[in-house]
Amino acid sequence: MSANTPTNTVVVAQEKKEKKPTLSAKYSKFLIFGYGFVKSLEAQGALNAEGVEAAFEELKLMSSVEDQTQLYENLLTQSKESGKAMRKFITLRNKPPKAPRAKKPRAKKGATEPATAAPETPPAAGAAETPPALKVKAPRVKKATLVENDSEFDLIGQIVAAANTVEAAPTKTKEEKEAEKVAAKAAKEAAKVAAKEAKVAEKEAKVAEKVAEKEAKEAKKVADKEAKAAAKAVGTTANIPKVEEEEEEEVVEDEEIHTEEVVIDGKSYLVDNENNVYSVDTHEPVGTFNVETQTISADL
Repeated sequence: MSANTPTNTVVVAQEKKEKKPTLSAKYSKFLIFGYGFVKSLEAQGALNAEGVEAAFEELKLMSSVEDQTQLYENLLTQSKESGKAMRKFITLRNKPPKAPRAKKPRAKKGATEPATAAPETPPAAGAAETPPALKVKAPRVKKATLVENDSEFDLIGQIVAAANTVEAAPTKTKEEKEAEKVAAKAAKEAAKVAAKEAKVAEKEAKVAEKVAEKEAKEAKKVADKEAKAAAKAVGTTANIPKVEEEEEEEVVEDEEIHTEEVVIDGKSYLVDNENNVYSVDTHEPVGTFNVETQTISADL
């Protein structure tokens, strides 16, 4: 092959690796907490190897992202009910035990309490005497005590409740609040100054534009006169078109009005020395400011 012979280069397109789905950060916190909690119980001897594997199975530690997401979405949905059960459990656990009652002396077997004596009725003549009625005391029934089983408490409910705990935001100090107020006030004042400077610059630009137009017209008139005079001098005025003099336009300079921004009924306006009120956006007059009533009268 000669040095000038072109060579064909084959470019192999590399296939992009498909990105594996990952568990969202919100649900990853639940999974990480659950793993650490189970390992802590294992280290303390509270869970054996079978209990650890069962807990990991409930946490979907080795399952797919879809299964994990479904689990934690269900836990969030049930978090309200789990929270109620947890608070009830804690209340029962923290409830102080009842003081034992003083035991009453038991009556001897066969002994009975006499009934309330009724007014005796004299027996009829010749009738046998009736023995007094006896009242038998009923045996006392013990109250059943309901004891909740700790093993039935939802371990996943604990995990969800702990993961949903939000730390309280640190309270700002008085100095920080004052510094924020000063900074906000300074920014507001700076914005007002910038707005006023922009308005002044806009007025100055308009005046400068009108002055430049006037000077250009004056220069054109002078040039036309000089050209006409030169043509007359050489006798070629017939070939020079007649230059019509344009009427001089009076340049009316905008009268500079000094205004101050005032807030009336919660809205900002511009007020001059004669209490004339102008719009902040369009600079158009909107009325007269009444200082006594602090209102705007539309009399313009």
